[in-house]
Amino acid sequence: MAKNDEFLLAGILDAYSFGDDPNTDIGERFEFFSIEQVLKSKDLKVEEVRSGHTDGRIDGGVDAAYIFVNGVLYSEERAGGLPKSDVMIEVAVINCKHENAFREQTINTLIATTQDLFNFSIEDKDLQGRYNAGVLKFRRTLRGLYRTMAIYSPRIKISFYCITRGDTLSLGDTISDRAKQLVGTLQPYFRDGDVSCDFWGAAELLSEYRKTRSFTLEIPVVQNLSEDGKCFIALCKIGDYFKFLCDDSGNLRRYLLDANIRDYLGDNKVNLDIKATLESGSEADFWWLNNGVTILASSATIFAGKLIASNIRIINGLQTSQTIFNHF
Repeated sequence: MAKNDEFLLAGILDAYSFGDDPNTDIGERFEFFSIEQVLKSKDLKVEEVRSGHTDGRIDGGVDAAYIFVNGVLYSEERAGGLPKSDVMIEVAVINCKHENAFREQTINTLIATTQDLFNFSIEDKDLQGRYNAGVLKFRRTLRGLYRTMAIYSPRIKISFYCITRGDTLSLGDTISDRAKQLVGTLQPYFRDGDVSCDFWGAAELLSEYRKTRSFTLEIPVVQNLSEDGKCFIALCKIGDYFKFLCDDSGNLRRYLLDANIRDYLGDNKVNLDIKATLESGSEADFWWLNNGVTILASSATIFAGKLIASNIRIINGLQTSQTIFNHF
């Protein structure tokens, strides 16, 4: 960590406000800032970030917790339209401390909490009074989802994030060993589950904060069917469109799809048909089977076989785009 990273982070937090509430204390500002950085690729709205905030009395070290199904934030209120195949459940459990060091006690607390929250043989009522309402709601939602999706053999990925202003290069063997124990604690509960524990300090938070969304993107085109130079009708390879949808880390650029009226509808008939076509290896041109996507941009041009556009919004084609992303 650079010597001034913590100083720079303090300056950002001085000016940071979450949503429309400028009066949060420094600890809460640090929490929301950290959550936004850790989950930046998920492109959550303010209310979605707040929905997973569980910090408070008897939180068991869980300051925030989120569930994603195939990359989309899940809640009890959005139980409809769940996918029925290739299901990936991602869980993010976040602990934030506005301190300048990582502490072993934090991991110890999470180890104890984990054995309650992720042991689904324990009934919800048996945990009443041991954890606050937010933590219990997260646990109830995950438990219900995992049972509902059992018939589809979901894959599960659980990621713990321990965040302070400290230096991750100075963790020490004791804390690292306890983190491995935390990961090992979950192995008996999820066969072939992907479990990890990551530490984020000032350097990691600043690095993620500095990453900007790219609104000028390019995509190779096979054929340009338009002539006026203002509006473009073009054909591209599906593999190139998939790359166009992804950021440098391979995550879906969800912000490109924010202008759509509907969220992803999951395994409805149309999406299942698109998926079946992609999986079939058919040599039929996909554009005969699909009405394509509509993109708005502040400027666009075709140069050297590539469509280059700025301030992009995909206003029609979320279902196709998400299904293509899931397939690849």
